[in-house]
Amino acid sequence: MMAMPLGLAAADTLVGISVRAAAAISGLVAMALAARVRSRAALDVGLLTVLGSLIGFAPWLWQWPPVIALGWVALTAPVSRRLLGPNPDGTRSWRAWAPLGRPDPATWLLTAVTILASASALLAWAWLADLDTPVRRAFLEQLNELPIWVVAAWLVAFPLVNAAVEEIIYRGVVQGALQQTLGKATWAVLLQAVVFGGAHYHGNPGGFAGVVLATGYGAMLGVIRLRSRGLLAPWIAHVCADITIAVVLLSLLAQQF
Repeated sequence: MMAMPLGLAAADTLVGISVRAAAAISGLVAMALAARVRSRAALDVGLLTVLGSLIGFAPWLWQWPPVIALGWVALTAPVSRRLLGPNPDGTRSWRAWAPLGRPDPATWLLTAVTILASASALLAWAWLADLDTPVRRAFLEQLNELPIWVVAAWLVAFPLVNAAVEEIIYRGVVQGALQQTLGKATWAVLLQAVVFGGAHYHGNPGGFAGVVLATGYGAMLGVIRLRSRGLLAPWIAHVCADITIAVVLLSLLAQQF
């Protein structure tokens, strides 16, 4: 799934500022609780929340998951060491959230079904929904102003990078932390799916329909991550979905410009 640039995604309304401020405060509270109970999982989630919220106050920054992820990777080790001390195994805490896993044949079959289902849903969305929205038009205008080689590079890099970063964040950090904290895999899968869906309100697809689609898709990816015990299989499924979205947007670009 794909997120829009922050400047296009939401104006700095009072509601938007309040939501981002509340998210930042909740992230700081999570970090404080993490330090108190010595939970690296809660610390990682809290730090991610704070970074995502702070980026929301900087409209000149591109709200694309790599921005948040790179900041998190850069900060999580020193912050974790400062608040909780060194990791017992001597590794950086973020590495524990990104295992490749070992998918069995049944999991690969589930991955293939997920790819087909998501592609069908996205194509149905492209066929039925009104794609000519102000936010999406502004995004396409930005693409249209770029050199063709940049657009081609985006078409290749976006699915690979975006899928990797979102899988590390949602199926890695968030789902892993929830499962470690709650002890219930089912709740971890469902809750990370809700967070994943809500984060795509301004994405492609967007709106409430996009949230529903992204939530269901996030749940499917969460199950794949749980079965495979890693991120390789859900990443492959996510790449395929992002390729579908990129192709839809480029076809829209060709039609309108």
